[in-house]
Amino acid sequence: MELVRKSSHRRLIIWLMKGYVMVLMMVMIGGITRLTGSGLSMVEWNVIMGAVPPMNEADWNKTFEQYKQFPQYQLVNAHMTVSDFKSIFWWEYIHRLWGRLIGLVFIIPFVYFFVKKQFTSDLVKKLIFVFVLGGLQGAMGWYMVQSGLVDNPFVSHFRLTAHLLLALAICGVLWWQSLELMNSGMTSRQHALTRWTLIFIALVIIQITLGGMTAGLKAGHVYNTFPKMGDEWIATGVWQMAPWWMNFFENPFMVQFLHRTAGIIITVFTVVFWWRASRLQLDDRIRWRILAVIAAVAVQFSLGVWALIDRVPLTLGVMHQLGAFVLFSVVMWLYHGLKTERV
Repeated sequence: MELVRKSSHRRLIIWLMKGYVMVLMMVMIGGITRLTGSGLSMVEWNVIMGAVPPMNEADWNKTFEQYKQFPQYQLVNAHMTVSDFKSIFWWEYIHRLWGRLIGLVFIIPFVYFFVKKQFTSDLVKKLIFVFVLGGLQGAMGWYMVQSGLVDNPFVSHFRLTAHLLLALAICGVLWWQSLELMNSGMTSRQHALTRWTLIFIALVIIQITLGGMTAGLKAGHVYNTFPKMGDEWIATGVWQMAPWWMNFFENPFMVQFLHRTAGIIITVFTVVFWWRASRLQLDDRIRWRILAVIAAVAVQFSLGVWALIDRVPLTLGVMHQLGAFVLFSVVMWLYHGLKTERV
């Protein structure tokens, strides 16, 4: 099915890919904001005026005084001066500003292409869905921040995970539509590895969900050894909460155990997937994509173990978060290749 008029085909691909890359950059900025403890430094949400930072010393003092009224300053950062505050404020400001820029990069070209009638009705619906996801993401971001402006100076790990998964959804839709446009001359097909790849995608999404919960609960700091958790394969603390099912959602020991276990499962699944693929006659296009998936899994697993052992330093934490999105994208790239073939 044609998604765009031929005259605008290349421009549409560039536009969607710009959005995709900007979302990946937002994932990195979001990781830095979280790991530097900057996410609660802006205690107000103003869509228009919030784009203007403090312009002079009086503005900075006013903004800092507002921050002082909330738990993160009172319980965690009471030692801060205005100068210290600026260092965390700027990361949250950049995070929000980048979100606004993504919105503009999406909306302005969309209106232009729509007025010029360069879209088919099918693509319009998909792009409106992206716009809705973007709006939900902005709302979820503020909803997440609000959870840390009450009695607890940390954001809800559930809201943080939802924020992460919405970013993944936006990234996934933009990437998939880009692939559709780049391969619009191909036809659909069924492949023996298609179902295996769908399982792969599901495992990666589950792992990213666990990663969000691990980050939100700061579970990466409870056992900084691998492959064992301290001296045990399964730490005693994984069942310390009652009722038992709460451990899967609130217990940092259990969440870390699940996250590291899921990483091992994905690695083993990758080996089995490679073995299954090696028994099939594959064209070079698919073979290279499988190798890219294997490389992405190896890098992401290594980054995860390294970040864990090193107590999640800033650079490794951000690389690991970005690596999850890259892995997701590469597996989707493989899945798209399995579903299409050249005419």
